[in-house]
Amino acid sequence: MAEGPVTRLFVALAALAPWAAVLPMHGVPGVLAHALLFLAAAHGAGVVLGGLASRHDLQPLVAIQWGFAGLITVGGIALMFGAYTLPMQVTIVCMFAGVHTAVIIARWHDVRSISAGPWLAPALLLAGLAAIHMLGAAGDIGARPFDDDGHVLAQLKRLRDTGALEDAIGYARRSQLGGQLVLTALATVPGDVHLARLLEAIAFAAALGHALARIRPSDLASSLWAVLIVITGCALAFVPLDLATCWTAVGLLLALHAASDRENRANVGIAGLLAGALIALRLELAPLALAGLVRVWWPARRVRGSATFAAFGLFAVVLPYAITRWSHSPPSEIRSLFAGGALDYASKLLWPLAITAGLIIAVAIARRSTLAAGGMIASIACIVLIHEGRDSGGRQRWARRYLELAANIEYVRHSGIAAPVVGGYASVLAGAPRDATVALWVTRPERLDYAAHRFVDLRTPRVAPLRVHRWDAHTSKLERILVAARAEYVLVEVDDRTNERILGGSLYRFMCSPYAPACADDLEVLALRHPIVAAGDGLRLIDLRALSARPR
Repeated sequence: MAEGPVTRLFVALAALAPWAAVLPMHGVPGVLAHALLFLAAAHGAGVVLGGLASRHDLQPLVAIQWGFAGLITVGGIALMFGAYTLPMQVTIVCMFAGVHTAVIIARWHDVRSISAGPWLAPALLLAGLAAIHMLGAAGDIGARPFDDDGHVLAQLKRLRDTGALEDAIGYARRSQLGGQLVLTALATVPGDVHLARLLEAIAFAAALGHALARIRPSDLASSLWAVLIVITGCALAFVPLDLATCWTAVGLLLALHAASDRENRANVGIAGLLAGALIALRLELAPLALAGLVRVWWPARRVRGSATFAAFGLFAVVLPYAITRWSHSPPSEIRSLFAGGALDYASKLLWPLAITAGLIIAVAIARRSTLAAGGMIASIACIVLIHEGRDSGGRQRWARRYLELAANIEYVRHSGIAAPVVGGYASVLAGAPRDATVALWVTRPERLDYAAHRFVDLRTPRVAPLRVHRWDAHTSKLERILVAARAEYVLVEVDDRTNERILGGSLYRFMCSPYAPACADDLEVLALRHPIVAAGDGLRLIDLRALSARPR
């Protein structure tokens, strides 16, 4: 069938629209351009991996998941060498987006006219809901900025400034290797770090799109199953609300499961990359990732070198992250303090695993020509999940979540995509020598210049279990942490509008954080026992050089 104007327009937009992100665009168009640029980079990286695996017919939605694994791999290598700065991130995104554009142009004549079909309804539904999720995520600047290990926005800014993660206290990576953060950094290029939630919104669309690509709706029954999958995915009331991985892991798990399909087959090396990317996201995913890799490798186990390629793909991703993490592991004194209070966060990973299992079952049922008992059970399960999302309480409720998304879109429309800057720390930090080690207890650590000093963030979940209720400086756990981290200064943000204690109750109200009470008493002791060398705008810079000079 000859190419028509609709086909030409679609192909031209697919090739060129991502590059609108380099224009000075704001608001809704700017967010969508950011998302398209990142998706183009992921597709380009997947195409490169497909070429290495001799898979030149790789479906675009499958290539995007392979591309996520490729971007995590490239970012981990750059992170290991301390080169994952903003220029490197921009280079990676533009390079693979360029591959995306070149491939589409090269295959211009392979695309035939686009006609309506059973796939159109689920595709349009997913595209519309994905746009709502992306725009709402970009406008959700007031959401909790922490994941299980630390302040994500601060670590994104640290990566942009220094190219490395060197805070063993503020981002200890106890339950992860940093792959989610590396991928989030690419999703925020070239925008503000407050676009961090955009990654999970993009991954949500990519994961459900991957499921639809495996269904390949060709009749009314499969199209209805595809629509049901999209609606269920959007209504889920159990998806984590923080910045920890969820849909990113779901998409990679689906891709690893599909790696042995006839139409989506991958060599064991690519399967190793997918498994390694999952381990880089969360350490709790390692058993399932290894099981998926064995599932792909087992049919080819008699092929010479198959085990070597599988191991090479796995370690090509995991090894750089492991080296980076262990080279910046907390000192033994700090590890002993964290051992009693740190919690295992693996339970929140159960829902991504359940979502993946549900999607795999739904895809298998949708591809059958007849509806069996399993189809009835799966459809009833989808109905139950949709009903739960409608009637769930609080922020998990379907209507509440989408009202919040709509409000966030209004924020994006009227305020652009950059969050307001409310913390200027440079003037007070001028009182500390360049390259000095400064411990932090501030509200906006993402506004610091991480290239100027070595920062250790105390306002994290890692320090929360160390709360004390007595003024005993000799047994202060916080002091032991500061000594172990060789901190020379502490920068604390307080509320100057009250006449209360320097750091006490006013700190609680000003920080508005569940981690605020954790170290307030200890910080007040430090402020009273050590000189304040600079102050202003609600900030105190405390000189700890006498403390750090103590024998350890």
